[in-house]
Amino acid sequence: MRRRWPATLISWSRLLAGGFRDPLVGRDVLLGCLFGALVTVYIRLEWFVPVGLGHPPPQPFFGPNYQFLGTQSIICSISFHLIFSTLLALAFLFVLFLFRVLLRKEWAAALGFIVFFTVFLSAPTFRPDSIIWLILLRGVVLNFMTMILLRRIGLMAGAAGLFFQSCFLADFPITTHGSLWYAGLSLSAILMMATLVIFAFYTSLGGRPVFGGAVLDD
Repeated sequence: MRRRWPATLISWSRLLAGGFRDPLVGRDVLLGCLFGALVTVYIRLEWFVPVGLGHPPPQPFFGPNYQFLGTQSIICSISFHLIFSTLLALAFLFVLFLFRVLLRKEWAAALGFIVFFTVFLSAPTFRPDSIIWLILLRGVVLNFMTMILLRRIGLMAGAAGLFFQSCFLADFPITTHGSLWYAGLSLSAILMMATLVIFAFYTSLGGRPVFGGAVLDD
């Protein structure tokens, strides 16, 4: 992979070498956070599309409840998602590279990746009342986005995107209503997401000011 797709591992290698303040690492983490947010918005559209087509709404989303057990559970959850997201991104990139080696063409590898993970990840979600074509379409779009992120940006962005989406946007109860009993837990997740995004943005600047000197001179 280093010989054929070296760009996919540059920021990851710099992070492992201790380059936490490397601008390329910050850029990839920031793009990964954007990817995680877009994936969450796209998945939530599944609520509205069936209703618009005259079908009953899908089964409500439910998530883990160990965040309600306190700070120790939240720390364990974040640690787990850091490891799991990294391993999952490595698995995605490995499968994509394996298809590239077997099929010997970029477009064939991309197509094989999308078809494989669409079937593999969508099959467990089939239910008697599900709209099969909608589930398959969602899988195709999500796997296409994942393939583009891994191939064009790299492993670091893939791991960051999976972590941002699965750890914060999928697991934590996010709300804008401050009067709800879990508003404090939601606020903690929002602050952690904001901290990660701001740090990634600041690091990606590489020491440059947010507003360049040329802009101020004009």
